[in-house]
Amino acid sequence: HLPEIRPKYDLRLYQPKDFDTVLDIAEASLKGYPNRFTLDPHIPKERAQTFYRQWTTNCCKGIIADEMLVAEIRGRVVGFLAYRINPALRGYTGVQIITDGLSGCYPIRFNAFLDLLREATRRNLAFVDAIEAESHLFNVATPTYYQRLDYKYLRARHSFHFWISG
Repeated sequence: HLPEIRPKYDLRLYQPKDFDTVLDIAEASLKGYPNRFTLDPHIPKERAQTFYRQWTTNCCKGIIADEMLVAEIRGRVVGFLAYRINPALRGYTGVQIITDGLSGCYPIRFNAFLDLLREATRRNLAFVDAIEAESHLFNVATPTYYQRLDYKYLRARHSFHFWISG
């Protein structure tokens, strides 16, 4: 079951012409965002930002994302959501799961994430058994959006970095 929510944004598949805008959105939405990379004192802040920029680039090129959606308002892209559909996992387990997502929205357009998440769910309801969506435990907004779409919270985990030297 997918709750009826009237979209506030126009949603469509990513196109190569969106590349620069999507990179700008990723940079704006992830800059200074506290996460396991930016909080690690061994990783310089600019390197963490470079990591996310490359992650976004690889999503745009289809290297680590099978599908990517963008949200527009008045013809301007303001958010994106990329994810992988893991066919190898289905071969091993018989279960089809969407995973490995990355999203970003201009900070003043964060609500576009709900529209993007709902559209990704709608597009895949017929052939996907589960969607694995992650967020940081301190990010209250994202799990709230998951709950609005009736996602079930199954687990929580912590990521720790252990540095062998110094």
